[in-house]
Amino acid sequence: MNEQMPPAVTGPVEPTVMQHTPGPWRFTEGEYLYVNGTDAEGKRAFIIQRTLKGQKPSVQARIRADVRLIGAAPDLLDVLIRMVEYADDGTPIHPTDNLMAEARAVVAQAVGAA
Repeated sequence: MNEQMPPAVTGPVEPTVMQHTPGPWRFTEGEYLYVNGTDAEGKRAFIIQRTLKGQKPSVQARIRADVRLIGAAPDLLDVLIRMVEYADDGTPIHPTDNLMAEARAVVAQAVGAA
């Protein structure tokens, strides 16, 4: 984080109505890289589609990483919202709650280590 920039949020975060395609989103790799989900009517919704054709290997790696991160966004948001709720309540995460394990798993998914 840039130390010169003030934090984006300084108090409790109030939930809002989600306007994005609900998760889970699926990452698929083939000739193209896809992330898709299901919209409110139950129809397939493309979130992003990228091709690797004609790209240098270093650019292909970056595209894969970007698409993986985008695909994990709803799961990352879900875990983060629940962590913020714990922090706002001032209660520690209960040892029987799998939230930290879920957070580690979704971070691994986002960075391609899962």
